[in-house]
Amino acid sequence: MFQHLLNPERALAEMVRVCRSAGRVVVVDPDYDTQVMEFPDQNLARSVLRYRADRMLRNGAIAHRMPAMFRDAGLRSVQVDPLTLTVRDPTAIDNVMGLRTWARGAAANEFLSTEDAGRWERLFDETVRSGKFLYAVTFFITSGVR
Repeated sequence: MFQHLLNPERALAEMVRVCRSAGRVVVVDPDYDTQVMEFPDQNLARSVLRYRADRMLRNGAIAHRMPAMFRDAGLRSVQVDPLTLTVRDPTAIDNVMGLRTWARGAAANEFLSTEDAGRWERLFDETVRSGKFLYAVTFFITSGVR
């Protein structure tokens, strides 16, 4: 949820404040800097995935910054465990996050051209039909002791 917060440092400080002494604080978030996707045009894929990380979410790449935030908040014994979500069934990811529509949003916000957004959808559909679809993003599970 930290990916959506206006002030993640304040939220973490509140979590630490209400945690009992020697209690554990745990945060799990995806880090959209780690996205990869099988796609015929990797430059276009990188542009659309960057849009997701940098523009669609308030803090799309915060997860890899959480260990430093935990230490700054006074937590100790900070640990980070990565867990990569790999999706081969495009309906699973599209129904959850709307992956196929990301380029349309990027074009609406003048991050991509309308032509590139249309090409993204055509290539997306071709990738799915060919059975080559793959999307992955890594979640970071960060924990620390108060």
